[in-house]
Amino acid sequence: MTPERARRVHLVVAAIAWFAIVFQLVLVLLGSDVLLEDDPPGMGERIYRFFAYFTIDSNLLVAISSTVLARDPAADQQWWRVVRLAGLVGITVTGLVHFFLLRPLLDLDGADWVADKLLHMLVPALAVAAWAWAG
Repeated sequence: MTPERARRVHLVVAAIAWFAIVFQLVLVLLGSDVLLEDDPPGMGERIYRFFAYFTIDSNLLVAISSTVLARDPAADQQWWRVVRLAGLVGITVTGLVHFFLLRPLLDLDGADWVADKLLHMLVPALAVAAWAWAG
């Protein structure tokens, strides 16, 4: 694959991953009740929980690594391989656990449903496909 085509592939993954993360953060900041708690936490706790979720962390790794690869498809230092592999494994686990275990438990609609599908299904599928296709 040409470097320009690889750059475009990684740019698409990065753009969708960043959009999904920011979209979910906006929903969290607006107080979206995905898990419907009787006593919702304050803003600081909501932000802390947002960044503590494995889903968000794995999506962040994908967003960051895809952004770097969109700028330089030839990035290939040893530490970089570790970051890239951690993102790929993390996002794969996110997609599989969500699809097989968590998806049946959730009953979301509207913006919450869209954010859920972006973070748990689309970004994992695109990240794995981009890795398989563009390296």
